[in-house]
Amino acid sequence: MFRDARQNIFAIASPGAGKSVMLMRSLISYRGAVVLDVKGELYAATAGWRKRGVGPVYRQDGELDPVQPAGWVRPRDFAN
Repeated sequence: MFRDARQNIFAIASPGAGKSVMLMRSLISYRGAVVLDVKGELYAATAGWRKRGVGPVYRQDGELDPVQPAGWVRPRDFAN
């Protein structure tokens, strides 16, 4: 799947259906992408290339505690 950069991608499918592979081409091509990657597979596969070929890559890491408020990432903090 390769989508126009102005469109959103929301993928839900069973394990092993190819969701990660489907999204990788878009991730290495788009200049700006915000990705919820729970297992970190897409980050591991594309972050190095994106850092070298596209620009900075930011990762929000850590366990989310359902009792405590989640930490928020403010995109404007990363803007040039």
